[in-house]
Amino acid sequence: MPGARAFTVEELDLLESRLKEDAQLHLIWVIAYYTGLRIGQIGQLTIQQVYEVDVIHIPRKRVGHTKQSTPRDIPVHPKLKAHIKTYLSALAARGWSNERGSRVFTYTYDQCEHRLHDIILRANLPGKCSWHSLRSNFILRMYERLGRDIVATSKAVGHASISNTAVYIGVDHDRITKAILED
Repeated sequence: MPGARAFTVEELDLLESRLKEDAQLHLIWVIAYYTGLRIGQIGQLTIQQVYEVDVIHIPRKRVGHTKQSTPRDIPVHPKLKAHIKTYLSALAARGWSNERGSRVFTYTYDQCEHRLHDIILRANLPGKCSWHSLRSNFILRMYERLGRDIVATSKAVGHASISNTAVYIGVDHDRITKAILED
């Protein structure tokens, strides 16, 4: 969702605690948090892409009506790996067949959007928030962890151009002022 702001740390904690009531929605949240994938990309993930892997491979494909994803390999954070294993084990215990080509999630894009929107409304969060807010959080986190290297961040998040990444990062006017005034 264009213009969706990043969540604060407190908001992330609050929303995650409320999402834990729904195992499927919670795993979607955790994948978005640790990978920066768009909700449409997460919905397309197959068992083969996430089951006991160290890297999630995202092939080039159309995302939504306007986006074309850049193919990339995303390392799987150990916490994400544990969440995926727990989720798939719980499904298997209930008799779910984990055929390698089947999708991980049954929720549609719209169902995910509506469920999170309801949770955000009940939490009374200000501003424009959505699943894409998690992508904003991921991009900002990568930018800081990569030493504010916009080129590396752009590559890490699968942007074709650093101008796309710059939209998420914004301008730090205080940092610019400090740099100009520095001896």
